[in-house]
Amino acid sequence: MALLATLIVRRRPALAAALTVATIFGMSFVRHCVREAMVAPVFSVADIKVVPQYGPMTIFAIVLLAGIGTLVWMSVRFARARPSKV
Repeated sequence: MALLATLIVRRRPALAAALTVATIFGMSFVRHCVREAMVAPVFSVADIKVVPQYGPMTIFAIVLLAGIGTLVWMSVRFARARPSKV
């Protein structure tokens, strides 16, 4: 598919991009399947103990809210600003 994408890139760039994305998705899927088959005898996801980490999630939420607040503040300031006469 990637070779086909390179051949049609000049005529239809959107189709070429879609084929490239499909190729990357297919390669990722095959890599996942091969990796899972290789480690299946030695490793199981069910054996891993899940330990929640609330600290990083809390910090992320605080920073996200601060960023959204900053964007709202800047948007309000921009909307209220008068055009300068230069």
